Amino acid sequence: MSGSAEGVVERSVELAYPRLKTALALYSRPPPELSPPELQEVERQVRRQYALEQRILQAPEAAMVVVAEPTVQAAVASIAAKYDNRTEFLADLERNGLDESVLEEALARELKVEAVVERVSAGIEPPSLQDVEIFYYQHRERFHIPEQRTVRHILITINPDYAENSPAAAQQRMAEIQAAVARGESFVELAQRHSECPSALEGGLLGTVTPGKLFPELEAALFSLEEGAVSGPVESELGLHLLWCEQVEPERQIPLTEVAEKIRDSLTARARERHLRRWLASRN
Repeated sequence: MSGSAEGVVERSVELAYPRLKTALALYSRPPPELSPPELQEVERQVRRQYALEQRILQAPEAAMVVVAEPTVQAAVASIAAKYDNRTEFLADLERNGLDESVLEEALARELKVEAVVERVSAGIEPPSLQDVEIFYYQHRERFHIPEQRTVRHILITINPDYAENSPAAAQQRMAEIQAAVARGESFVELAQRHSECPSALEGGLLGTVTPGKLFPELEAALFSLEEGAVSGPVESELGLHLLWCEQVEPERQIPLTEVAEKIRDSLTARARERHLRRWLASRN
């Protein structure tokens, strides 16, 4: 690695913060917890982004941008505020190959890149209302929310190796639970007492689901129930289930008024990216 070890892109410490940000963005885990393939992808993206930033910072426009020290310190304080105390903050920095001074340098660089891009993009025309409307109506499927159902279940597993979970015993146990539900006993309490799924701790709650999220047998039963209804026993590869359709949220189309600002922001970001690419190309 003669020569490259001294190069800016090859300095591991200088890349530590971008590496941490990218790892969290891609995998929601810091670099020390990633697999080799994940680390490789992080490294690829970090180096590509770093090279792009270098081109931005070497442009004449960058010489006119100065990031004030209080702005950098505010950025550091914003990150530190996410920790219970300063000791935890510094320890986490160290775990990720950082210290406070390296973090300050990385944030100063990041803020300067953002300021240069903002300066270069200042003349971009914002998208019009018509632009927003055209995007919305051309991509209506993106703003469609399918039917959702909140579901709880009680699971009795089937395992011939255990007498209480033999097929016959499991069916008998489920029949008794079903009878208890029919008598008006609390489904939540029955799930807490009898269900053999970890969700028993939350009264059998599986959450709010859309089609395609459950085993096909469970989905077919759940989406045929009316709100508040309880299914009969449904068998899946896990065992026997009793489903309670606690709530139904009908499918709906999000109106333009609810997403117009988000669409405008997205169109603006795309325009800025196109403008930045053209600007960088003109510097070649």
